Amino acid sequence: MRRTSWLVALVLMAGTAAAEPAEQGLRLKADTALRAIPVGINVIADAGYRLPLSASDNLLLRKTYLEGGFTGGLSPAYLWAGGYVEALPLALLQLRASAQYMQFFGTFGHLFEPAAGSGDGGWSLDALKDRGGITEGKVTSGLMLEGRVTPRLKLGNVVAFAELRFLRLSVKDVEDTWYEPYYDILLASTDTMFIARPTAGYLLMAEDPTRTFLLAGARWERTITDKTGITRDLLAALLLWKIPTDWWARGGQLAFLGGAWLDHPNRSEPYIAFQFTTEYGAR
Repeated sequence: MRRTSWLVALVLMAGTAAAEPAEQGLRLKADTALRAIPVGINVIADAGYRLPLSASDNLLLRKTYLEGGFTGGLSPAYLWAGGYVEALPLALLQLRASAQYMQFFGTFGHLFEPAAGSGDGGWSLDALKDRGGITEGKVTSGLMLEGRVTPRLKLGNVVAFAELRFLRLSVKDVEDTWYEPYYDILLASTDTMFIARPTAGYLLMAEDPTRTFLLAGARWERTITDKTGITRDLLAALLLWKIPTDWWARGGQLAFLGGAWLDHPNRSEPYIAFQFTTEYGAR
C-alpha cells in the first residue's frame, strides 16, 4: 500500500543501457498496491507531460527530463488529488515535489483518532480492528506536501538508490493525534515526516531489459515523525518482475516486498506488500 516510486526508479535504471532516449509527450503511470498487515489497498496515478532535457548520449545526461501534471490516490477510505513536478536533471538524481488535497470518507473507520492518552497502543493492530464499523470513521479533509530526492546508480547488473521523502501533513478537526492509513503511522493534526529508503538490487534475466528482467534486492526503511516522536525501521527483501513485452506489448511490472520491523512502537508482525504498475505514453 505504500507509494512505491522506488519501483519506478529501479525500472528506469534497469532499462538505461538499452531503452530509447526520453520522448516528449503525455504520460500516465498507475500503481495498484495491496498490503497485508494492516490490510489496505489503493491506486496511485500520475497523468502528466514529459519534456526531454537533453539529446546527449553522455551517461550523466541521457534520458534526462522534466515532467509535470496531475497526481492522485484512491482507496476505499480516502482520496488524494493535486499536482506534481518531477525532474531528472542528471541520470544519478531524481527530484519530485507535489501538493495534494486529502479527503477522508469516514469509511472503514478512517480517519481514525486514537483515544486521548492511549499512547502507542492507540494505533496497535487490535485498536485498528476495534476502531468501528465501515462508516464510523471521521469525515474530514487536509493537505499533504511532499518533496523527494533520489540519488541513484547502476553499475552493470547492480542497481542502487536512496530515496529521501520529506512530508508535511495537516488535517482539519483533529484535537490530538490521528492514524494515517497509507503510511501506517500516528501523526499530530499538523506534522512532518522524514522517510529514508536505501535500496540495492541485482538484475537477473536481463539480457534484454527492455523486454523483461527480474530484480532481486533488499531495502532498509527508516521513518521519523516530528511532533509524535516516532522512529521505526523496516528491513525487507524485494522482487520486481517486468512482464515480457511479447506477452503484453505495453508491458507492466509486478513487485513483492516482504520484511520485518527492526524497531517499531507496536508492530511485530511481518510486512508484506504487492504492487502492479503500468505506464503509457512518453517514457
